[in-house]
Amino acid sequence: ANPPGLQIVNLTPETDPEGAKRFRQYLPAYSFGKTMAGPKEFQGKTGWGTVGGMICHADLDADLVYNLIKWTSDNFDQIKELHPFIKFFMNVPGNKRTIDGMYLPVHDGVIRFLKEKGMWTEANEARQQYNLKVQQMYIDGFDAAIKEAKAKKIPMDPKNQDWIALWEGIKKDNAIPRIQVLTDAEIAERLKAM
Repeated sequence: ANPPGLQIVNLTPETDPEGAKRFRQYLPAYSFGKTMAGPKEFQGKTGWGTVGGMICHADLDADLVYNLIKWTSDNFDQIKELHPFIKFFMNVPGNKRTIDGMYLPVHDGVIRFLKEKGMWTEANEARQQYNLKVQQMYIDGFDAAIKEAKAKKIPMDPKNQDWIALWEGIKKDNAIPRIQVLTDAEIAERLKAM
């Protein structure tokens, strides 16, 4: 309805790395990628968003996850038109782009599938090791925060300033990094320091 049409802001971190760095200060779990859906004027432009795909519990059976991914891949042409999101978010190349910048560990069943396809890279493995270490740091830190809060009778309420200070202090004292999207080079540097 806008007389001049849609105006696109092409957010390309390569052309403005300092701007991308400032952006990530406020939205650390978001990254930049090519727009694949929406108005045709948007498609192919670089925008921002968070990772897509399916998220499951780490204990979900690896064979089940592997077979779900394999079946979806093998039958993609038959199912891609069933829902608009399937075409963009259930395809292997799209999910591989997500995995290449993921800030969460990837399920073993997915890794097995990607290894069979020759799509699991050394960079993916480094990212996986980093993400697993960071996840464990959060688990251990949160367990320590709960223990300390109970000992000090601090209610574990996200609005309680004492609880917030305790948890933030534990993250700082244990150098627990912020969960955020990182480049492969940033992952490599952080792994060296761990």
